[in-house]
This record gives sequence, structure tokens and C-alpha cells, in this order.
Amino acid sequence: MIAYLAERTVRKSPNILKAIGKIVPKPIQSRFVLHQLNYLAKEFIENGELDFLTNKTAKFEITDADLSWQFGFNQHALIERPKDSPPDVVFSANTHALILMASKKVDPDTLFFNRDLSIGGDTELGLEIKNLIDLFDIDQLPPPLKFALDKWSEKLLASKNRDIA
Repeated sequence: MIAYLAERTVRKSPNILKAIGKIVPKPIQSRFVLHQLNYLAKEFIENGELDFLTNKTAKFEITDADLSWQFGFNQHALIERPKDSPPDVVFSANTHALILMASKKVDPDTLFFNRDLSIGGDTELGLEIKNLIDLFDIDQLPPPLKFALDKWSEKLLASKNRDIA
């Protein structure tokens, strides 16, 4: 029964995220996402490895959940950019692809070449960001978030493997 519920939750995850996106105000969503990204990127920020993002706007879209955020960098932290700022680069993927990438179960290059992740706009900037994302140490995430991400991605991979068989 628990396995069935877990699998069903994974299948319904885009709808769940879409509902959360409608309930949780955009500023709170952005603060949560930015807090996690700044936490994961702390070492990169301190070492000046995000300076290439200064005066740039990167947009991240979860296509099947109708969610998106725009970020930039101000020498000290990743910051939210207004929706009316034209993005320099756009990352688009569905919920499942982003979960697999965030959990490090599937690398961004594989997702990109399988057309599960698209990068539009300034491709050089996009590649720099993609490479940086790949270096994030997800073990630094808060334990409940890391646990949820791991379990979610394991269920996704298990259901993909069953679909292939």
C-alpha cells in the first residue's frame, strides 16, 4: 500500500507542484528557492565563481507545473530578478527531469541530450550555469529535503525502468 501511494505521488508530482505554486505566494516560493541555491552555492560565491552571472538573468521553468523563477547575481548572493527582465538564458524541464538532475541521479548533459532539459538564449552562459549546477553538493541540503529528493528520484527511476522493461 505504501509503495502504491509513493508511486502515485511521484506520477502526480507535477500536479502537486502546480497546486503548491497556486497556493504558496510567489515571493515565498522565490525566497525558499533562493535560500537553498545560495546555501548550496556559498563556496562558489565566496570564491568568485558566480561573478559571470553579474548583470545577467537566468530563468528556470518547470514546464509541467507552470512554475518559473528568474535569478541573477549581485556579487554577494543570488537574487530574484523581476519577471519583466528579459532573461539571458532559460532552463526548461519537466518536474521529473529536474528532480533527477537535482538529486544527481541523472546528470544535466544526459537530460539535455535526451531533450528532457532545454537551454535557450545565451548558450555559453547556460553551459556555465549547467556546469555549476552539476558541482552542487546536495549533501548540504537540509536532511528532510535531501531525503525527499532521494526517495522521489528513486521512485522515478524505478518507474522508468519498469516502463522500459
